[in-house]
Amino acid sequence: MFSQQLYYTFLASLPALGRFDRVERLPITIDRLRARFRILPPEEAELLDRALRLLSWRYQRVERSDADTVALYREMMAEPRLTEIVTFRANLRTAVAALRHRHLGRPVPASPDELGPGTNARQLIKGWERPDFGLEHASPWLPELRAKLERGETAEAEHLLLSVVWDFLNSLPVSHGAFRFEACIVYLFKWDVVERWLAYSKEGAMERLVSHIERLRADYHRAIAKV
Repeated sequence: MFSQQLYYTFLASLPALGRFDRVERLPITIDRLRARFRILPPEEAELLDRALRLLSWRYQRVERSDADTVALYREMMAEPRLTEIVTFRANLRTAVAALRHRHLGRPVPASPDELGPGTNARQLIKGWERPDFGLEHASPWLPELRAKLERGETAEAEHLLLSVVWDFLNSLPVSHGAFRFEACIVYLFKWDVVERWLAYSKEGAMERLVSHIERLRADYHRAIAKV
């Protein structure tokens, strides 16, 4: 009961997320979102922070290798409360990597890990010569995504991918009023979808620039205050 109350408090402290392609600005910044994690027990706050670092482009280190990324996804997929969502994202990422890899005329990967962290990597390699890798039934969005990528419609392809993720998140039972830790995870993943879509707009780019400038200004004033 105590934990359920904490989940309710956490979720009630967050602004509602409208559908990602109908919002004009990010309803809560990454810093404020992370600050809300402190409402939850430390071990769950740490798990949310790890998931955020996996998702957010702000934490994608340049020096992180493909092997590091695969290992990080596998680590998160092993967490029972994250398995379904992270596996879905990993499979999506790996399918996109396979499409781009093949579109560039690169050879068939020698091992699944060369493609990505998804559990679908072996099937993608096995079906390399087929237009949609033989996965069009398991992933019905794949033919449309392939067509968009082949036509160079990158923004449209990104919108399709984010729509697939959004619809998947909405299909989960905890998306509809359940005050459980899984509902906190769903919110975090939806927030990531909104942030990614806004990153494709000029308004979103300007908002991030202003936010960055404000953060630098705040850091500057804090540093001056210590002198």
